[in-house]
Amino acid sequence: MLHQGGDMNRRIFERIPVNLSAIFHAGNMTIPAVITNISMNGMCIDSKSQYAINSSFEVVLSLEEETRVLVKVIQLIKTGHIYHGMRVKILNEPKQYFKLVARLQSHYKGGNISSPERNKFLNRPTFNLIMNKLRLSG
Repeated sequence: MLHQGGDMNRRIFERIPVNLSAIFHAGNMTIPAVITNISMNGMCIDSKSQYAINSSFEVVLSLEEETRVLVKVIQLIKTGHIYHGMRVKILNEPKQYFKLVARLQSHYKGGNISSPERNKFLNRPTFNLIMNKLRLSG
């Protein structure tokens, strides 16, 4: 969501790069997906299957407990001629989802992390350690 003030490129909610496993359903098929970035009002889903723009569906995240998030597709993502993802807007308000995003934001922003530091922070082993800490500190 872009800020509607003077700077049109400033987001109201910062996107946090992540690497979270998720699934969604298309008919009777279960589709594996990876959440590549997350914010309070949306996420980017990387998957071999996509829904059409303006479609709504449920994404299932495996966090401390299974979290179901109702989303709406706002943009399809492609590289070259291949579609590989969707940007989605959150339509419901699952408490576990917002709790996760708030924790990630505080860890991500804490200590004024520079760009090279953010890259170290966001690599998968480091991210998994943080996720385990969050689960334990609940």
